[in-house]
Amino acid sequence: MVSKHLQGTASPSASCSATNNDQENRSSLELYTGVFGIGKSKIMDIANKALEELKKMANSGEPLWVTSVETGRQILNYDEYMKEFSTESSTAAHPKRLIEASRETGVVFLDLPRLVQCFMDVNQWKEVFPCLVSKAAVVDVICSGEGPNRNGAAQLMFAELQMLTPLVPTREVYFVRHCKQLSSEQWAILDVSVDNVEDSIDASLLKCRKRPSGCIIEDKSNGHCKVIWVEHLECHKASVHPLYRTIVNSGLAFGARHWIATLQLQCERLVFFMATNVPTKDSTGVTTLAGRKSMLKLAQRMTWSFCRSIGASSFNSWTKFATKTGEDVRVATRKNLNDPSEPIGVILCAVSSVWLPVSPSVLFDFLRDDARRHEWDVMANGGQVQSIANLAKGQHRGNAVSVLVSFSLTI
Repeated sequence: MVSKHLQGTASPSASCSATNNDQENRSSLELYTGVFGIGKSKIMDIANKALEELKKMANSGEPLWVTSVETGRQILNYDEYMKEFSTESSTAAHPKRLIEASRETGVVFLDLPRLVQCFMDVNQWKEVFPCLVSKAAVVDVICSGEGPNRNGAAQLMFAELQMLTPLVPTREVYFVRHCKQLSSEQWAILDVSVDNVEDSIDASLLKCRKRPSGCIIEDKSNGHCKVIWVEHLECHKASVHPLYRTIVNSGLAFGARHWIATLQLQCERLVFFMATNVPTKDSTGVTTLAGRKSMLKLAQRMTWSFCRSIGASSFNSWTKFATKTGEDVRVATRKNLNDPSEPIGVILCAVSSVWLPVSPSVLFDFLRDDARRHEWDVMANGGQVQSIANLAKGQHRGNAVSVLVSFSLTI
């Protein structure tokens, strides 16, 4: 599936006003903290019990987890889950909610202390998962933790989770994030929503809650870590566009496999960014390390801006436009007053989604082929496109930043 995205700017307006999104975030967070009404010791007790469930969920095999013959993904045996766990988190789901559970294991190219910090620093967390996290904030610090890695830290958090399309509603979730050292080589990052709070909050603010979820991180030396990720969500049933219904219902959109794959790519990006001994073949067209870092920073800001622009977050207000071909096009406008990463003024964004009868790898190779870019890129105006710089930011040959020059045709 491909989402087509167009973005442009208009002249700035003379009038200025405060950002509505900041006000919306603040009001929902204040509402949550105002009605939470649970002591910090009680929250830590809930977190400790949830951590025991997460460890069992991460390390148990059959019959709790069954491997799908068709997809190879691990599927939670819900009957066994109900037998195994008798805590409040395992109570039956509300009839108007769906249960999503998934588990995935992968190796990431980053040392353990830095990886733990990526989860506990909310700004780093947003930067590592730009395609999944559209908004995030720390509501309150329950426990600051001990030592440089903040062992035992716990904090109340809010997050808005997204797919990169306005056709799938975002998921708002409030949860406790708890960081705990399990052994000299293992750490746990726990996420769990606190029970008995939903009844006091406007339903529009609670699209999702987390049953004990998170990851077990094991240091494998040489700057690598093994990560077992468990994602266990209880979500309100929401209308999803037919184009994305299978992806969402199968758990691919918000499941553990997506989180692990994103984490692996972003950790590779961080390692390549910090590298000082970059082979010539991985850095053509840029002669200095400072220039290389500057280009990679620019690419990351572009990625963040793109992910923010095309999601269903309240940051954007989408309007559906009918076309002669029947194509579903969504258009949003917003005003940028002082963000240096985007042009100042009114920004227009148009998005459309379509199924294509080709594999993702074939489509990806076609889109990144400079020799064929003029076949689809209207900015090339039918002319050839040439790469004047190419910087690797991952082990896969397609994971790179390129600087392109277009030679437009003239008539």
